[in-house]
Amino acid sequence: MNAQQHLLIKLAEECAEVQQAITKSLLFGLDDCHPETNICNLDAIKHELNDLFAVVEMLHSEGVDWRIDNDKVKLKKAKVEYWMKYAETKGILWDEG
Repeated sequence: MNAQQHLLIKLAEECAEVQQAITKSLLFGLDDCHPETNICNLDAIKHELNDLFAVVEMLHSEGVDWRIDNDKVKLKKAKVEYWMKYAETKGILWDEG
């Protein structure tokens, strides 16, 4: 295994940890804190995202080009907003205000 392969495994692990932190926040709320560690779910998500970004930067230094494509980011945002509006029409997503 080379360094890129090792870092790709780490990237997958970090993605799973971000997913786990998000799932806990959906189950218990962003402001809920773990009873043993006193770490709140929002802080756990931030921590895991920083770990993820660290591995992304390490991959970049290993020659994997991870530059942000602002046009693709803009398209993704539009797509997410489209599907959020669709979810509203289905009664799945609603405005809490």
